[in-house]
Amino acid sequence: MERKDRADDEEEMMAAEMAELERMDQAQRDMDNDSEGSDRDALPPPANEEEIAEAREIFKKAQEDLKERNRMKELVKDANQSDLQAMINARLAKR
Repeated sequence: MERKDRADDEEEMMAAEMAELERMDQAQRDMDNDSEGSDRDALPPPANEEEIAEAREIFKKAQEDLKERNRMKELVKDANQSDLQAMINARLAKR
């Protein structure tokens, strides 16, 4: 019986802790909502020409890297050990 009482006490303590955590979480959400007043912009300002050009360069480089990875995957399927080592060395030489 004593064991059951301890288990019940532990369950009550856990439930109380969970309730407190939920109250704290709700309070944090309420504070976050209060700090989001009408003085905040819904969207960031549009990108300038320099940022757009940088994004295009990044995208272009990512597309080229993807094509190279896919090409190398196809070559690896039929490569032997010396071919693989040559591919690795060529890739490292590019950097």
